[in-house]
Amino acid sequence: MTTVSWGDMWRVFGKIGLMRFGGPAAQIAVMHRELVEERPWLDEESFLRGLSFCMLLPGPEAMQLCTYTGWRLRGFGGGLLAGLLFVLPGALVIALLVWLYAPFGTLPAVQSAFLGIKAAGVVIVLQALWRLSNKALKRRQDWGLAGFGFVALFAFGLPFPAVVLAPGSLVCGADRVARQYRTSRRLKRPPPPTPTSAPATRCGRLRSGAGSGCCRSSCSVVWAPDFWPRSAGSLPNWRWLPLAAPMRCWPI
Repeated sequence: MTTVSWGDMWRVFGKIGLMRFGGPAAQIAVMHRELVEERPWLDEESFLRGLSFCMLLPGPEAMQLCTYTGWRLRGFGGGLLAGLLFVLPGALVIALLVWLYAPFGTLPAVQSAFLGIKAAGVVIVLQALWRLSNKALKRRQDWGLAGFGFVALFAFGLPFPAVVLAPGSLVCGADRVARQYRTSRRLKRPPPPTPTSAPATRCGRLRSGAGSGCCRSSCSVVWAPDFWPRSAGSLPNWRWLPLAAPMRCWPI
């Protein structure tokens, strides 16, 4: 994470405060573009982790996320500055619009302008939702949990804490079961054979000597000569050679 100067903090978070139209989804998308995409101030993982944490807290998540990012960049003072710049510029813009709407709100031109602003706000929200979903939802399981949360909140009216805790508990339980299964598979796996010891055989008996082999089928080891004598004129040495278990033994 790069060190950000106070001048850049004033400029960037003031811009975010002036552009916070369209509700929380659009505001979060603006912060993602300004803090992650256009400037290397935060990485994708830190931003999404902070967004998930702020979604669990009561209150407006966009303002909490802005305060959190300011705290990550410049500590307590950065969080205070980011929170104030998120609120004050937007409040001044809203106050100006209210002051203009009070005497001129009944004019047809003004009503048409506000109708166009509403349509633009819907487009901004849809675009922000699409961009955030592509960043946060990367697997099929993520899309499934997001669909479950949407149906639970808007179709059945379930409380938000229950919707958050139910998938979390399900994912934690599935992860625990998967880890236990991998551990049991690893414990049941037979240990590798020791290379220094002679491998066991199912043949029952072996016959040594030149040209001899296993006496029965389904054996896994045979006698084989060592074709690299230790000294000139010495006879070949016999040793164990582990071979793949054949269905039938051939004499050497």
